[in-house]
Amino acid sequence: MRLSKFKTFIFSIIPGGGHLYLGAPTRGLLFLFSFISFIFLESFTNNYHNSYLFSNIGRPYNEIIHFALVLLYLYSIYDAFLIRNNMEKGIDKDYEELHNGENKKTLAIILCIVPGLGHIYLGRDEKGYRILSLFLLVYILNAILPFQILSLVLALIILYSIMNLSEYTKSTDTEGKIETYMESGFSKFKNSYMLYIGVILILSGILIIGNRIAFEFVDERILREIYSYLKEGILSLVLIFLGVKLIVSNKFRKKV
Repeated sequence: MRLSKFKTFIFSIIPGGGHLYLGAPTRGLLFLFSFISFIFLESFTNNYHNSYLFSNIGRPYNEIIHFALVLLYLYSIYDAFLIRNNMEKGIDKDYEELHNGENKKTLAIILCIVPGLGHIYLGRDEKGYRILSLFLLVYILNAILPFQILSLVLALIILYSIMNLSEYTKSTDTEGKIETYMESGFSKFKNSYMLYIGVILILSGILIIGNRIAFEFVDERILREIYSYLKEGILSLVLIFLGVKLIVSNKFRKKV
């Protein structure tokens, strides 16, 4: 079966268009709607960090989404040509069912733009909520303490989420592993990680509302002074906590 490389490329200029031309509409729509969702997410985070006093709240994540948007676009073109080559070689893969086969794996990877969601989608709830809670915690810390290292950690969490999920989806008995994992792990994480995520989300809401109200009724110079003291205070507490924890754990090891 001969399919035009030129037409595949021209249609692929619109994400998912090449897949539609090749007769894989479900996969094409998956790329198209994912691309549109990334654009909306990028726009939201861009407007968000320009609307509040603490301008670092959305900036690092916005930059990550922008980079992911470019990667998604390029991968959409590459994937279209990959499908074309498979079709010419007579290799048959399931591209029609959204929640099965290759589409399921691809959707899980795309969901990793919010680390942990891909794992949750595949049924790896405990692992997913661990990654998600860590991501939200670092995200909030980066909003308060705008250090470059925290921005790097955000990117590394997303990268780890994608790599870990990629290894997992290579397994030939994915469905059996999902069921076993859920039965053994769900009860353990439910009371702990759900609590952590809930606390993080509440703190995020308080930060956003408090920041907005303060910006409306308090002089901006005063707010920036308060923010400066707050940032230094939190950083100091984090360093002290880590130092005490290292000392205590070292003493505990010596006793053992």
